[in-house]
Amino acid sequence: MRNNIIKFIFLAFGLMFISCKEDPELVVGHSLVNDPALGHKRTLKLFKDSTFMFADSSLNRGLDRDTIIKGKYTIKNDTIYFQDPFYYFKKGILTNGYFELLSPRPLKFELLKNNSQINSKIYTDTKSDFTFFTYTKEYFGKDLIGKNSSLNEDEILKVKDLIQATIEKNKAKFYSNFNENDYNKQCMVIINSKNEKEVQIHCISKKSSFTLDWKEQPLIVKDGGDYFFWITINLTKNEVTDLSVNGQA
Repeated sequence: MRNNIIKFIFLAFGLMFISCKEDPELVVGHSLVNDPALGHKRTLKLFKDSTFMFADSSLNRGLDRDTIIKGKYTIKNDTIYFQDPFYYFKKGILTNGYFELLSPRPLKFELLKNNSQINSKIYTDTKSDFTFFTYTKEYFGKDLIGKNSSLNEDEILKVKDLIQATIEKNKAKFYSNFNENDYNKQCMVIINSKNEKEVQIHCISKKSSFTLDWKEQPLIVKDGGDYFFWITINLTKNEVTDLSVNGQA
């Protein structure tokens, strides 16, 4: 009898210890741009008690930028809504291995931890020169006719082939970069009103100065020549429907 009581006490203490050690973090996203002048470290955490914490600090100590913001959130239909918006961000999703904030403009954090019920499929985004953003009216200025989508490995290879063929076909416009591998690619994938898969891609030369945070947020550059170009591909039809190479300043 005494032995049973002792076992019960040890079991009770063991359960208490485990409950105290339970991980309070539900989702953790991280962003690190490792540059001494322009670099930053950002972390966004969702906790199981429906609170969040956003931390933003500069690697340049001369800028003296250290920010911590806390608040509450809710999850509805796999979308995370911030009841206390920060930096004007009101909602986010988990997609392609990232925690992506959607408004007023896309901003992404690499997904380090996901203990939520939201499924985030990881493609080649974190391992290649492709990154993907969700189309939002708040940032791109017009309604999406259709719905957001994604690419599988075979489709990524098809996109690469079509970009390379386009560069070779328009040699007069490309004088600094001659291979699709010379570019980082920011993509938006949609299913249009005709149920066709389209990919809008902003190609950014790896020789340019825009190489630090190109996976985190969409870049808009007006000049720069063939260091920057936009291309739209209809994957269903296997054709390029639009090409726009930047001009020189």
